[in-house]
Order: sequence, then C-alpha cells, then structure tokens
Amino acid sequence: MIWSGFRPSDDACYYNYLIPSEMFAVVALGDMAEIELKVFHNVVKSHEARALRDEVQRGIQTYGLVMVPKYGYIYAYEVDGLGHAILTDDANIPSLLAAPYFGYTLPNDRYYENTRRFLLSQDNPSFYQGHVARGIGSYHTPDHWVWPLALAVEGMTATTGPEKQDVLGQLLASDPGDHLLHESFNPDDPRQYTRASFGWPNALFAEFVITQFEGQPQIPMGDTSDLEFRTE
Repeated sequence: MIWSGFRPSDDACYYNYLIPSEMFAVVALGDMAEIELKVFHNVVKSHEARALRDEVQRGIQTYGLVMVPKYGYIYAYEVDGLGHAILTDDANIPSLLAAPYFGYTLPNDRYYENTRRFLLSQDNPSFYQGHVARGIGSYHTPDHWVWPLALAVEGMTATTGPEKQDVLGQLLASDPGDHLLHESFNPDDPRQYTRASFGWPNALFAEFVITQFEGQPQIPMGDTSDLEFRTE
C-alpha cells in the first residue's frame, strides 16, 4: 500500500495506511494505465501503473478489512499493516462512505454494505445525531457537528428512493437562512456553522440533485471490475 502522512481533512494520520486514499489510488492508477496506453501509447508506463494498482488492491483486501462481530467484515479507516486499525470515517473525500461514488466498489457490495451500516450508526465515533440532521463529521471541526459534504455523499451512494429523499430533507433543513451549505453545522442548530463560503458541498449538492432526482447521468468513474476482491 501507499504511506500517507495526512488525511483529506489535513489532520495527521494515526496509522499511516489510509484505506479511503488507497481505494482512490487504485481507481486513479487504473485511469492512468488506460491513459498511458490509449493516449500516449506507452505500454511500459501503462504496465507500471497497472502493477502498482494491483499491489495496492492486494494490500487493501489483505489488511484493510476488519472483522466486527456486529457487522461482519468492514473496511477500516486506517491500518498499520500489523493488525492495528482505526474504525471510523471522515466527511472529507475520499472517504469510506464515498467508495462507490469515486468508483472503487459498488453500493451493493457486501463489505461496503457492512461498512456503510457501521458508518451510519452510533458505533462510528464520527457519526453524530441531532434534532435537525444526523451524519458523519470530522475531527477537523467542532465535536458532534455534521458535514453537508458527508450527507451529500450518503445520498449519492444510497440505493433506495426513501433514503435519498431523507438525505435531501436533511440538507435543506441545514440551511441557516443564507441558502448555502457550509463546511459543518450543529445538527441541533444549523445557525451555528463553520466556513461561510465553501463551494465543495454546494457543488456536490447540485450533482446529487441533478443525478438522483432529475435523471442526469453521473460523472464517469474508473472501472475496477477486473480486480480481485476478497470473497470470504
């Protein structure tokens, strides 16, 4: 796998093999291999990218899955490759919750479904619930505050209409009166938030609405269907 010093939130990693980033690298390396072959006609570079992709994938499937009796095998957030793992997620992307969104796996994959059930539960230390919303936050912002970015990802990776509608309702309810989404907000009082101007969740909200409710196709992502995934 690939060593990471920092998480997408800019916080330092505790264990330095960050599984969501490893997943993202697998997808990106597959895209790189295709570009090297089809655009630059560089067979050697394409082979190198594909070999590294396969190596990282083996690492994820060997060290990144952890057995939790209540949920079965789930993807860890960070591991050290020596048996230690952190079981949580962060709202910033790449995240475990976003794995189907950026093309690593399918929403109905068994291990992703197990992981998702854990992530969207009180067993996940970064999952918070209030009167207005419930969702994943970040250690980068105030404790127990929810990120609209994570809510939008939850909606983008949902497999049922009611869940998508529920997420949409929570996002709309998080509006403090300026008709914008922010970095994070107090799920009991959306008038308390961080970063008045934060374009990322607003862009993802627009993508969520037009792809999940208005029939626009989703942005093409990488293909990992040829990779070996753990089956036991």
